[in-house]
Amino acid sequence: MIQKNLRVTAQTVIAQMLEGHKTFSDLAEKYGMTEAEFKTVAARVVNDRDYPRLVKADARYRAIREGMTKRKKISSKPIENHVAENLDTIAERDALEEKLKRVDKEVEERIKNQQKKEENLENAESKLKQAKEVLEKASYTVTTAEKECKQLRDEEVEIVSYLKSLIVERETLTEQIQKLDERVIFLVAPGYHGELPEYGTKISVVPMEGEVKTEDVSDITLVDMTLQDAFEFETIDQAKEANQYLKLVTKYFLNDKEYKLLVDNELMLKILRKQQLVENGT
Repeated sequence: MIQKNLRVTAQTVIAQMLEGHKTFSDLAEKYGMTEAEFKTVAARVVNDRDYPRLVKADARYRAIREGMTKRKKISSKPIENHVAENLDTIAERDALEEKLKRVDKEVEERIKNQQKKEENLENAESKLKQAKEVLEKASYTVTTAEKECKQLRDEEVEIVSYLKSLIVERETLTEQIQKLDERVIFLVAPGYHGELPEYGTKISVVPMEGEVKTEDVSDITLVDMTLQDAFEFETIDQAKEANQYLKLVTKYFLNDKEYKLLVDNELMLKILRKQQLVENGT
């Protein structure tokens, strides 16, 4: 910057050049002079001892500046390469940061998903625990029921086995009773109103209530009632039934079988006595 009307003094020139590291050219520009004009003025105001110092300082400053300029020119290309390398590094770093952001975002999402899965896992484990408890109770119930069923089956087998033995025993007893009943024969007269015995074989010539067998005696021709005896009955059917009963008693009498008579009709007893099939007084 040119500053006109400034007074050039020895003190100012020495201070600016030796301490301020200015050259003659720098100060000439400042004072609005050419370098040659400023050197003439400086030589006039500065004594002979200090002026050579100023010349040496000027030369030194110029050399330093020229050296710096050369170094800048020499190192300009490597600096450009360094800048280019830095640009590549920055771009790579930016790309890595973008990738890092994506990774961080994915990590955050994964963490959220993991937390959700952990919650789901806790719920599932809770349900599993409850299900196991229910299963254990059900298993205990099933085991208890199985034991009870087995016990009941075993008892049923025992009962069935015992029942079979009872059935066999009953059949045996029934057979024995039948044999005894066959040995004790009751001949039941038609129209008998008395009680029938609970034991023995009961036989008649007409159908009757209770366990009374009906036996056919049409093949017995050795005996018949007389007409006089038949007329004593109120109806012909009663006379026929009485005649059939007479034949039944005669049959068992001739076969020499033990029997007992169940008769509550005096007329029938009278006919049997007449045929000597019962004792008098019976």
